[in-house]
Amino acid sequence: MMVVAFGSCGDAAAKERNLVDRLRIAVGPYRADSTLGLRLALEPGAGPDAIEPGSASGRLRERTSTWRWDVAGSVSGTHGWRVGGFGVAGAASGSASRLLQLDDRELQFEADASGSLDLDAHSVSYAWWFANSPTVAASAGVGLLRFGLKTQVEGRISVDGDASGSASGSARSAVAGWAPVLRFEYLRRLAPQWTGGIDLAWVRKPSGSLSGQAIDAGVGIEWQPTAHLGLALRYTLIDLDLRYARSGGIAKLGLRTHGPQLLATWRM
Repeated sequence: MMVVAFGSCGDAAAKERNLVDRLRIAVGPYRADSTLGLRLALEPGAGPDAIEPGSASGRLRERTSTWRWDVAGSVSGTHGWRVGGFGVAGAASGSASRLLQLDDRELQFEADASGSLDLDAHSVSYAWWFANSPTVAASAGVGLLRFGLKTQVEGRISVDGDASGSASGSARSAVAGWAPVLRFEYLRRLAPQWTGGIDLAWVRKPSGSLSGQAIDAGVGIEWQPTAHLGLALRYTLIDLDLRYARSGGIAKLGLRTHGPQLLATWRM
């Protein structure tokens, strides 16, 4: 998570100070608009009318609030470290129907799906500040993300309302683990007491029954009226794209969360 920080006891001292801090702490609420999309592809059911696998999808938009926190520092303005955490959640349900012609019969397919996702994530990373001056700073870094993920996706497909020709499946998971993180951050002085910046973190888990990727990006501006205290406004986007492979089918979950975040900051 990016937190832009700048402050001084006077304009002259501010202009001479580099943007990278020895230590900065930020915490604040995150008001988000979330969209959860799901798709469940089911295996064929047993019975005389069981035919091709089907799929059901759903989408739900909701407004949620959570907290994010971030602690970062640097050594000699070149080597930096960062720890932080956030949480996101969402739920969705949906249904679909279609009419298919099979030989001389018309069959009505009905599909229903529902799902939920809860994610808590905490990360630790190293950053190399390859640019660090009183006006511009930029870094690239690597790290690890510790995640706790709970998901549930269920679905059912019926043919002409006949239970003997139906298929059902589910994908439930409560997993925790580590995933690699790549980070980039850019800061720029806008005025003696104002700093703006952008940041991007990318996480990817390429294989296993649970796979996918996540992007955590933001743009922000901070007002630092004193040497240590400030207020920052950050607009955050979190995009998750996950895939589950199970014996009952394949479930796909996509969660996009975006919204403003107000942070109180302390630096030295």
